[in-house]
Amino acid sequence: MTSNPTPQVRKRVVARLRAVPLTRWVTGVAMLMIVAQLVLRGVWVSQSWFLLDDFRFLQDIALGKDDWEWYTRIHQGHFMPLSFLLVKIASLFGAFNWTAVAIQIMVLQAAASLTFWWMLRTIFGRSWRVLPFLAFYLFSALTMPSIMWWAVAINQLPHQIALCGALGAHVLYLRSGSWRHVALTTLFLCLGYATYAKTLLVPVLLVVMTLAWFGRGHGVQRALASLRDHLGAWLAYGAVTVVFIAGYVAAAPSTSASSLSALPPLTERTVLETFGTALVGGPWQWRLFGRGPISYTNTSDLLIVLAWLLIVATVVWLWVTRVRTLRALWLPGIYIAASIALVWSGRAFALGLLGGRQVAQHLQYISDAAPVIAVATGAMFLAIPGATGSSEPRTTPLVTVRLPHLLVGGIALAVLIGGIFSSSGYASPWSNDFVERAFTTNAINQIRQVKPVLADGIVPEDAFNPILAPENRIANYFAPLGDELDIRDVGTDLQVLNIRGDIVAADVDAGPRTRADPTKPCPIRVADKVKTIRFVPVLNVPLWMAIDYSATFSGDVVLTVAGEQRSVPIEQGEHRLLVATNGAYDRLQIRPLVEQAICVKSVRIGVLKNPDSP
Repeated sequence: MTSNPTPQVRKRVVARLRAVPLTRWVTGVAMLMIVAQLVLRGVWVSQSWFLLDDFRFLQDIALGKDDWEWYTRIHQGHFMPLSFLLVKIASLFGAFNWTAVAIQIMVLQAAASLTFWWMLRTIFGRSWRVLPFLAFYLFSALTMPSIMWWAVAINQLPHQIALCGALGAHVLYLRSGSWRHVALTTLFLCLGYATYAKTLLVPVLLVVMTLAWFGRGHGVQRALASLRDHLGAWLAYGAVTVVFIAGYVAAAPSTSASSLSALPPLTERTVLETFGTALVGGPWQWRLFGRGPISYTNTSDLLIVLAWLLIVATVVWLWVTRVRTLRALWLPGIYIAASIALVWSGRAFALGLLGGRQVAQHLQYISDAAPVIAVATGAMFLAIPGATGSSEPRTTPLVTVRLPHLLVGGIALAVLIGGIFSSSGYASPWSNDFVERAFTTNAINQIRQVKPVLADGIVPEDAFNPILAPENRIANYFAPLGDELDIRDVGTDLQVLNIRGDIVAADVDAGPRTRADPTKPCPIRVADKVKTIRFVPVLNVPLWMAIDYSATFSGDVVLTVAGEQRSVPIEQGEHRLLVATNGAYDRLQIRPLVEQAICVKSVRIGVLKNPDSP
């Protein structure tokens, strides 16, 4: 039998709990929230898969291209040597090992969440009031692209760590004047510059933070005083920034300019739908881009209007009840405006193909703004310890009506639930067998089990965009498989992969090239000497030649095509010999190396036939 605790025991337990400092309780709850985020997102990330650039990175490493130039190149507008190093580390754990990638993403997410919490408590202090802003960062759908897609994660998660770390360390410097904190801020900037070009916006945020909350005087006087008081810090931050800009400009390839007509719809849809709805738990509704798994926001106009009514009402309420609240809007305002400008200037191809409105509905382009939004919102509600001026209640509020705590709590809870719901909606397609995932996983299984000899063709275009050639060649795409992959440009009865990843016989999509009579039992006979087969001239482009033949027994023959000789084994019976050719030619020479009779039934020249076509 068990007995209930005595009143004295209960009193001692309660007394000990009350003796725990409030800051420890706040930290404990924050840690539980972070653990909950990691568990939830860990489930989603474990069900995700590689996509597009992920394959390009892995194949480059498998093909030995990962030299100094590869690490320091500009990729999709980003200088990202540290991100490429993360790819290299993941590649060491086996070919197409998503488990290793998922663990890496979650380690980065844990570091980002912990760094965000450190920044939040550094700026505002460890108070219960900071937890809603932590919850926004942890559970908003805004940051979902930065975990579901590996190529985005290796950019944006280190950037979020750098952004949060730099803001927190800089505020410590503004309070203490310690050079240790300047050095720490500079290190965080270097981390960001090694992974994501938008880290260039972080020094701007540091300037805004200094002027808005830690400056003295007004206007120009305030700016000059901040420059003079913190000159050493600005020089340190500026030095690494100038080095980054100089290196970036020297290495960046020239890009085409975007049309000005794309800027208005890009701005409108980014601000009103993508940004606005994410602030209050949205976007709630998604639509797939093509066959997925990437999703675009698809929020109805009614929900967009309701979202902005809530946002405007909140800002107005804060303005009439508190002082120095609107200055916080500079942080997200500058960051979002710069993000739009960077998308417009650096994504000309996407804007031309999809239009500004559709590109704006891609959450990825502003998902790294989540920490900035959370800090700015916190600065509207809370005072910043040590600041020369920050948000605080008005001595005489312009409105004296107090909002019920139940209403405020209900809205906060609705935003939290909406964020989790929207996040789940974004994650869902990544767990499905979308085309690229279904093709790749089945093809890998087939290659490992059947061990086929594959023609060096291309991956079906529905699985990998042909615009990325030559990365779409089977030899490149599956290069991480190493010795498990047997790819040839000449061979008998070669095979290819269809869109399902199944292994099927390779063929050439062309009719007979020779003038021989196909109705004869042996249209072209090859005996123990060189046989020249003439046909209509072939242009100087990469093509495949299919030679349908029958042989009395196995042996080697020498093929001469476009001036190139190849010794090729043939097999007894009826088979198809496939040969990759490159160059202009109008004849084929066949010379048996042993005495045998070969009957050539047809010679066809063209591209490899799409195995999924009728």
